[in-house]
Amino acid sequence: MGLNTMAIVADTVLADEHLAVLGIAPVGSAMAAEEALLRSQPEHVCVVRGECYTAVAGYADALAEAIETERIGLPGTVIAASSVSSVGFADFRVFVDGRLRRHLCTGDEESDSNWGEPLAEESLFVFEGRDEELEAEIDGDILIDRVLTIAGVDNEASLLDANGDAFAPISCPGEAEATVAKSGSTRKKKSRKWFRRG
Repeated sequence: MGLNTMAIVADTVLADEHLAVLGIAPVGSAMAAEEALLRSQPEHVCVVRGECYTAVAGYADALAEAIETERIGLPGTVIAASSVSSVGFADFRVFVDGRLRRHLCTGDEESDSNWGEPLAEESLFVFEGRDEELEAEIDGDILIDRVLTIAGVDNEASLLDANGDAFAPISCPGEAEATVAKSGSTRKKKSRKWFRRG
């Protein structure tokens, strides 16, 4: 597939106010998740709301900033997945009740990480390393495609086949900061240079 994108899945149906914590707001139109995931410079991300979950598909700087932290202002369990296939980069994070509980990252020597208790579902996208130096490799394409199964919200569906609503980054930084402050979320700014490669 060759993905350069990200997906966030929460095990609850999130209101637009919750999604503002991620720095995105609705634009009032429908969108296919595939469009958001496969376009190299998507204008919008796709928010899919299932019976018991919410998935955000596509890349936006605001989303990357929101997940590159040890705390996130969203309830329940949240899975965050990023992939830049062209350089072999993949990042997998699990937040429970707002706190980071698992972080697995490969493909970037500066930020390689294998922290927290592994999930059984990781066997879907984590494979033994090809050389002795690598403990494990993440298949980022599979990670994004099967993120609904990995999150435990839909064992049959591919995120690429889902449809939802278009959301755009909140254009006024003050608005996003005020929303985040109300939610009690803290953010750490880090470089997202891995999305600018390849």
